[in-house]
Amino acid sequence: MDILADRAINFIRNEQKKPFFLYLSTYMPHQPWDSVPKIDQAHYENKTLTIPNLSSFPEITPERVTPKQLQNITRKYYANVTCVDRNIGIVLDELDVLGLTENTIVIFIGDNGYMAGQHGLLGKGNARNLYIDESESYPGRKYGTRANMFDNSLLVPFIISWPGVVKSGTVNNALVSTLDILPTLAEINGIAKEDLEIDGKSLLPLLRGNSDKNWRKAYYDTYDKIHIGDKVFMRMIRTNDWKLVLYEDENGQPLDNGSQNELFSLKKDPEELKNIYGTGRAISMQKKLESDLRIWMYKNGLK
Repeated sequence: MDILADRAINFIRNEQKKPFFLYLSTYMPHQPWDSVPKIDQAHYENKTLTIPNLSSFPEITPERVTPKQLQNITRKYYANVTCVDRNIGIVLDELDVLGLTENTIVIFIGDNGYMAGQHGLLGKGNARNLYIDESESYPGRKYGTRANMFDNSLLVPFIISWPGVVKSGTVNNALVSTLDILPTLAEINGIAKEDLEIDGKSLLPLLRGNSDKNWRKAYYDTYDKIHIGDKVFMRMIRTNDWKLVLYEDENGQPLDNGSQNELFSLKKDPEELKNIYGTGRAISMQKKLESDLRIWMYKNGLK
C-alpha cells in the first residue's frame, strides 16, 4: 500500500496543472494479513479488542478456534485497515500541499465488507465457517464455506469530499450503490445520461443536499457463487427496514426446498441474527418483497 500511495502522489504531481482522474485501488484489507508495516501493527499489539461472542455458535469449539485466536485475527485485520487509512491520509495531505483540495472531488469506497467472527464466519460473500482450520481445504458448504449476503459482506464505507458542494459532516441514509458513481461523474462532466446504458443513478441531488422523491426505495442485488465447490444463486432485495434473500439453484428453483431463504427485519434485528422467513406476521411483508424482487429479476433477464 505504501508503494501505491507513492505512485499516486507522483501521478498527482505530474498531472496537477490539468484536470486529472486518479483511480487508487488498494488490495487491502486482504489475506495474507501479515504483509503490513510494523507502524500499523503497533496500534493493536497486546490490545484487547471487541470480538463477536463465539458462544452463539456452538459448532465453534475451543479445539477449533478460541477467543484468543479470534483476537489475533481481528488485530491483523485492523492493522490492514489502518495501513490503508494512513496511506490515504498521505495522499490527501499531498492535495493540501499542492493547493488542490478545494478543486478536487475525492470518492472513498470499499468493494465489499468483511466478517471476522460475525455469524461464525471469516470472509465476505464466499466466507468460510470460522471453525474450519486454516490448513483444511473447503471445497463446499458442508466442508466449511457459507455463501451469504449479510450486510457485513455488502455494506462498505462510502465517503465523498467535494468542497463547495458537499457540506462537511453531512450524512445521508439513502440506498446507494457503487453503480451510482459512473452516472454521477458523467453528469458532473456534462455527459448526457441518454448516452449511457447503465443501472446506476446520479448522486448529484443527494450530494447537493436536495431531496429526490424518485430515489430508489429498494436496492436489488445478486451473487452467483459457483466456485470453491458449492453452487448457489442468490437474489436479494433490501429496503431500509427489510432484507429478503432467495437461495436458488442454476435452474432458478429454491435451494433445499427454500429452507435456506432468509428474511430479516433490519429495524428490529440490524445484525441479521434471526431469520424470520416463513414465520408469523412477517409472511405478508415477505410476499410483497418477493413479488418486487421477481419483477426486478424478470426485467433484468434473471431466472
